[in-house]
Amino acid sequence: GCCLSSDTQLLIVQKEKAGIQLQAEEYDLMAAAADLDEIEEVNANCILMANLQQALSSVEQHSANFEETRALYESLYHNLAVEVEKVNSVNRKLKETNTDLTTEIA
Repeated sequence: GCCLSSDTQLLIVQKEKAGIQLQAEEYDLMAAAADLDEIEEVNANCILMANLQQALSSVEQHSANFEETRALYESLYHNLAVEVEKVNSVNRKLKETNTDLTTEIA
């Protein structure tokens, strides 16, 4: 500035400082926005993890229920097989008795 008055030079310096300050504030805002994005991403990931854990525990619960149900059915099947065997045994004895009676009558 050879031809600029000291007031004008001062004004230019102040504007430059203000511009630098504005850039710094913009940078801070951008950094804050990036932080916010990161925070939102972390929150989204946390929610996703929570949902996955819930789903997993639901699957584990379902699996446990399935195992209990299978065990119950096995037990019922076993009891039924025992009852069927008893009925078959009684039927065999009745047939034997029937055969004996038929033989006695004849």
